[in-house]
Amino acid sequence: MLWIGNGPELWRVRVDLFAEDADASRVSAAVEGLGRLVTGDDGNLDRQGVDGDQGVGITKRPVVGLLFWVRAADVGGAATIAVDAARRAGSGCGVGPTLYDVLTPLCLTDALPSSRFVLGADCPSRARDGATLSARSRR
Repeated sequence: MLWIGNGPELWRVRVDLFAEDADASRVSAAVEGLGRLVTGDDGNLDRQGVDGDQGVGITKRPVVGLLFWVRAADVGGAATIAVDAARRAGSGCGVGPTLYDVLTPLCLTDALPSSRFVLGADCPSRARDGATLSARSRR
């Protein structure tokens, strides 16, 4: 698994940035840029973790979404690292820097099975009610 950052907790993040236009090559260029920012790799090939897609935002403007793992101490730190990394990855290829959306819904500690995630405003190890959500129902 690949990640960006050096914090104690592992967060799954998605950052959506406005793009100059709907040119599909912007997605691959931004994903390649993100790959150059990776600071860690545990060798787990099951969850490489750097990906992207493209769509249209609510304002009918093109948006490129980047999905990746971040290491940070808390959700705020994860969001800050994620937005900075996405903007850096998109610079020079017509993606960003204007932010459309950022999601930091998941935090994983240790090795949780890939089909289960613990939700909470904080990391699963400290989730108040221990509620779980299937990854499939999160779509």
